[in-house]
Amino acid sequence: MQEELCLYCVFHINLCYSSIPERQRHEVIQRCYWPLLELADECDMPVGIEISGHSLEWLNSLDPNWVTAFKQRLRDGRCQLIGSGDSQIIGPLVPAVINEKNLSLGQAAYQTYLQQRPSQALLNEQVYAGGLVSHYLKAGFNTIYMDCDNVSGNIERWQNEWRYLPHYARDAQGNRIRLTWTSSLMWRKCQQFVYREISHSEYLQFILSHRGSGRRALCWYGNDAEVIGYRPQQVSDPYHEHEWQRLIEMIRLVREQPGVAFICPAEVSRLYDQPMSGQVLCLQSPSNPLPVKKLPKYNISRWAVSGRGDLVLNTCCHRLLAALKARGGGTEQWRRLVRLWSSDYRTHITEHRWDALQQEIRQWYEWLNISQQSESPLQETRHLIRARDFQALGIFHHMDAEQQTLSLRTEHVLVQLNLRKGASLRSLAYPQHQWMPVMGSIALGFFRSPELAADYYTGHVIAETAHGPTRCTDLLPVQAKLAVNDGWLVVSVNQTTPLGMVEKQWWLSRLAPCLRYRVSFPGWQPVRGVLRVGHFTLLPHAFSDLYWHCHNGGYAPETFYLNQALSHGEPASRLVSCRSGVGATEGELSLGDNRRQVVMRWDPGACAAMPMLHHQPDRHQALTRVIFSLAELDDTSCGAAVLPLTVDISPA
Repeated sequence: MQEELCLYCVFHINLCYSSIPERQRHEVIQRCYWPLLELADECDMPVGIEISGHSLEWLNSLDPNWVTAFKQRLRDGRCQLIGSGDSQIIGPLVPAVINEKNLSLGQAAYQTYLQQRPSQALLNEQVYAGGLVSHYLKAGFNTIYMDCDNVSGNIERWQNEWRYLPHYARDAQGNRIRLTWTSSLMWRKCQQFVYREISHSEYLQFILSHRGSGRRALCWYGNDAEVIGYRPQQVSDPYHEHEWQRLIEMIRLVREQPGVAFICPAEVSRLYDQPMSGQVLCLQSPSNPLPVKKLPKYNISRWAVSGRGDLVLNTCCHRLLAALKARGGGTEQWRRLVRLWSSDYRTHITEHRWDALQQEIRQWYEWLNISQQSESPLQETRHLIRARDFQALGIFHHMDAEQQTLSLRTEHVLVQLNLRKGASLRSLAYPQHQWMPVMGSIALGFFRSPELAADYYTGHVIAETAHGPTRCTDLLPVQAKLAVNDGWLVVSVNQTTPLGMVEKQWWLSRLAPCLRYRVSFPGWQPVRGVLRVGHFTLLPHAFSDLYWHCHNGGYAPETFYLNQALSHGEPASRLVSCRSGVGATEGELSLGDNRRQVVMRWDPGACAAMPMLHHQPDRHQALTRVIFSLAELDDTSCGAAVLPLTVDISPA
């Protein structure tokens, strides 16, 4: 069998990257994009270049000669175009229609500026969800590029040889698309060499260590072009100017090695004839439902509830989408909305661009006739209830002798609230479940494992800030106020924490099986840290063989079985507060088993919170919770405003 290591590369171009000041875009073109084309010329090596439609538009405006030169190299076969969409959006965090529009607009831009439509696509920020597969297929792509290193742990019976071969990614509906790997490990190692952190010989030996029996394909670089020869905050360093030349020298050295060849990324498909290629893979797992490139600390929360104002910005985008659907709009309006969802606004965005973004959103609100006034965090209740009113309203009401547990029951909902612990939910039951409690609190001592030796409540708030009070909750004694509002019985409480007031309400429907949870934070300053609410805890005796499902950027929901311990909210490092989360892009998440299900619904256009799952087995029981995050801490966090959240909880 022929032994050959086939090396390929995919350079990611993003002129709109968040931390690149607009005044430096010309500099980026000169320092990074022209040298990239020269790399293909001087090394006589096919180079994969991925670029968004938005970046192409900017390049054609700022330096049309570069676009012309790129087209020439595409025709000559020295470069390969790899697509991504009109904008770099994080697919599992946006509604399906936005993903569909983004890819179709991107294909139109490639046709306009480059006179071709690519058939291969690099997943934006290497964030994957099964719901994206059908979008790429519909847009005309037959191959996606995904980071191998961060998904191999998700794949059952993973074999190391698979990382050198092409395969297929599949979704829950059985659709599959060709899969070519990139590698965080490889491009990080390459950057170490380019930055002179390792020597020629060390890097060469690292590359050659990947040779093996048969033919192998390896992506030696699959990351940003802008990190070679340029830094957004330019530091005086004479080596920056020579980084591309250093890379050229290494490529020539590697080329001289026996059994090594540089290939075009598209040629990886020729390795489908290898014995272990063509595996049909599910790239997700319950503990890592939305895999991302790089290290575990680099996760989905950085575009969902971190940054300069991700929560508010994502909420605005959802609200604008709903209004645009209702009003209707042309191609240009859809393109503008797609670009508002770009990841470039959600990480290290410059203050100048952030201010311009706020102005654009205000213009959208004016055009769509949307009020910019913030709505009342909690709807006003009316008709306070007196003790003698309960029977007339068909409501069961009971307070225990110690004035701790308040029990309330309508025809459709039964709840118990713990007034000693912030009116947290002690138990919730519906007639559809034969009044068996399905959600509530679990007392200390229920679990035998020392790791679970605690009380677990439902409906409370936990805030942890980088400065000031390190941790606060609303699990304090409260006085409850009861009222009726149309077809609802409303329980209201409020209390003061070191960070400000927390107002909470439980709404029991008198007309349908539904419990509504509402929480708001009047007067709070922007939070730089962690803010998690709800902590909805399933009662173990009510479920077995649990699963959850929700939409992650696709038109169809994805299902995950809770067959392993997981904790999305576990810190990834001292400075990164969580490991993962779910998209739930339709504002709905269901949990349950074959007997009982609980559905949680919220409006992302009011609060685009990020759900996180926690599941920890303990013998024949398990602690299972859904936690809604309004803020997480990482390197992008600047301190952002928080929003009130409303969640409806119903039986399926």
